[in-house]
Amino acid sequence: MKVRELLQIELWSKEISRKILRRTWKILVRIGIVSGVIVLVLGIILVVELRWMTSGERKAATVALVEIDGLQNIDSLSEDDANAGLKRANEKLGLASQASWTIRDKSVVLSLSMYLWEIEHKREDKKFIDNAIRNNPSWWNSHPDSLARLKKLERSESIFRAELHKELN
Repeated sequence: MKVRELLQIELWSKEISRKILRRTWKILVRIGIVSGVIVLVLGIILVVELRWMTSGERKAATVALVEIDGLQNIDSLSEDDANAGLKRANEKLGLASQASWTIRDKSVVLSLSMYLWEIEHKREDKKFIDNAIRNNPSWWNSHPDSLARLKKLERSESIFRAELHKELN
């Protein structure tokens, strides 16, 4: 084959460019459709996870909330009654944790556990302060921040309580 014949062979034509462009366009459209469907499905799953609370979790969380609310005046209960109430509340909280499925369910369980934690620590702080005052009546004078800490615990406890009642009712 001579050089002249080689130069006349068409290596790339407009038709080949059009075929490549059509195939590329079809592939891009398919990728776009599949990507759109995936984004839509993931968006629906995310909305369900963040907004929807399963009925089983709502019931279990409500039962746990009622049990924890029963401990609101835990410092007025006897030691045995308080420990029994804390044990029941922890059991109900465990049931609520087992019933949780969605992210929202898990956030409610976390809020419930924080609410119970606040009640337990308020009780411990009050017991400590009562013992300290019993042993040293002028203890308050040297520890003014303890009252502020108790007030802060009570405020955060009431915030958890209000949010949980709003969420579960």
